[in-house]
Amino acid sequence: MLLRIKLLTLRKLIMPVALIILPVLVISFVSITLTKDKSATRAERFEHTPDVFADYDPLNLTHRLVRMDEQNGIINSNEARKAYGAINNFLKKVKDTCRIDDTTENFLDCANKILGANFYYKPSATVAKAYANHFSDCDLNVYLMFDAARAFSKKLEIVYAPRHAFLSFISEKYGMRFYWETTENENTGVIANISDSFYKKTHHRFYYSPVGERVIEKLYPILSLADMDSHRWDAVVKSIDKSMSDNPLVLDFYYEDRENKKQLSQKDIHILYGLIQDDISSVDKRLILARHFLGKGQRNEAMNILNQIDDSECKLSCMEVREKTSSLDRVVYSLMKMFKWFNSDISRVGIIFYVLAVIVVYGIILIFVGRMQINNRNKNKGNNLNQV
Repeated sequence: MLLRIKLLTLRKLIMPVALIILPVLVISFVSITLTKDKSATRAERFEHTPDVFADYDPLNLTHRLVRMDEQNGIINSNEARKAYGAINNFLKKVKDTCRIDDTTENFLDCANKILGANFYYKPSATVAKAYANHFSDCDLNVYLMFDAARAFSKKLEIVYAPRHAFLSFISEKYGMRFYWETTENENTGVIANISDSFYKKTHHRFYYSPVGERVIEKLYPILSLADMDSHRWDAVVKSIDKSMSDNPLVLDFYYEDRENKKQLSQKDIHILYGLIQDDISSVDKRLILARHFLGKGQRNEAMNILNQIDDSECKLSCMEVREKTSSLDRVVYSLMKMFKWFNSDISRVGIIFYVLAVIVVYGIILIFVGRMQINNRNKNKGNNLNQV
């Protein structure tokens, strides 16, 4: 009898605890699964791929960029040769598979499918380590496609968008400019619809203006700084072509470097404030301004700048600033770090949806439990009346 009472008591305790914990666990599992970095799974395809080594060929854009990585100490000569080998293997497969008399669009479809079979999607700031280990992202894909197109006499151009890059070409069929997204469908590509919200809009003339290899090579040293030892930065910055001095990506680094060296002046702040009026999608410039205002105790000014950043673009580095402004953002930041621990890349808007989902589920549970209790009370009243 005593054991039965204990079991009933335990059951009564388990049910409320389960109702409290299970919804959070289920929603967390679904959210983490949907946003988890899939790079490790994609990399499994290449676990048994033998390394191929090759020598430097200055004709290829990708080789010249790998050479830059080697010169800037990002990789050694052996890793460079491994990257050259992976590039050459891809180019050979394109040459053996695609038709030289095909339209540019059909060529892109053919070459990009081969790219996806040789390089899985994973973000990377630099080319050499990525190519050597069979992964690539938007701009790295473009560089590979440039080299593949050259052998087929196809003219391609790169188009930079905020935090993205894709291809542009003139359609032989329509005589008009079309765009090609290299990362879609697991790095196998598709015609791009740049009216889609995926392509962040901005007024700055650098973005959405097709350019060639010369601009890529001028800009690449700045893009590679993230993987470079900081003691090399000053030399690289001094070597940047003067024509790139007003480039928004170059300016992002320039002002962040001045901030890190505690050299930001009031003039710099005024310039940055002017720059974001034109570069409407810039996150980095706004974070620099927000950190400056928070450092001065000007919370309202910082919030005004931070609120200009789209929640879908506000990830961990952005939330590191936002969490200093409100209790809500401290909670969002803590949740984001929890997701990051599970290798899940999620933005502020993702966390907000997660919290709303938890609230909605608990609301439904409370309504359900409340109605059950009302029905039980009504049932008990009815039984009591019958007994009377």
